[in-house]
Amino acid sequence: MRLRLLGDPKASDLLIFFAGWAMDERPFLPLCPRGMRVAVLFDYRDLTLPELPPARGRTLVLAWSLGVYAALYHLERLPARMVFLAGTGAFRDRLYGIDPRVLDLTLAALKEKGTPVLERFYRRMFVREDAYRRFLKHAPQRALAEVIQELEVAGGLPALFPEIPAGARILIPEKDAVIPPPAQERFWKQTGGAFELFSEGHFPFYARQDLLAWFHHVP
Repeated sequence: MRLRLLGDPKASDLLIFFAGWAMDERPFLPLCPRGMRVAVLFDYRDLTLPELPPARGRTLVLAWSLGVYAALYHLERLPARMVFLAGTGAFRDRLYGIDPRVLDLTLAALKEKGTPVLERFYRRMFVREDAYRRFLKHAPQRALAEVIQELEVAGGLPALFPEIPAGARILIPEKDAVIPPPAQERFWKQTGGAFELFSEGHFPFYARQDLLAWFHHVP
């Protein structure tokens, strides 16, 4: 995993954000909450958790997409105040994640055709064209070979079904075209976690003011 620190370096509150596959910190630069430090984690070719900055105040955890798996993997080391968004602990799984056939076809297409396939994936994350255009202005700048390797590693991760902390919030976008909402629902029912549905696509962040909004508002 890689770590990028955003926001106010003098802030006492810390938001730990586990981003998704093929991401870096750039799409989230406009979403840093005022008065908070944000630790953006990405690149899951190696699930080792980097050393996180200390926080004198609150520490919150937001995990999205493949980042949900990474957060569940390190669950015992994280505070209970967390939000799981548009992801599961079974990334390549017919019942609880992405259908293995779909993931394998995506991986093969990435290797054969390259960047246009990654761009199509980015477009599938969005329901609204305006949100997608905003994303393109802050698009990740990851090397293609790197994100291919990341997807290969993610495809081989074993499923995790940990006990979910009582203080956690679980959010499922009803229009998610990346990780099927029924698969997300099955996963969280299996873990016993109560979830909420809301009307958005896989990348819902630009529909809210900032990253902190997911802790305060009902979708």
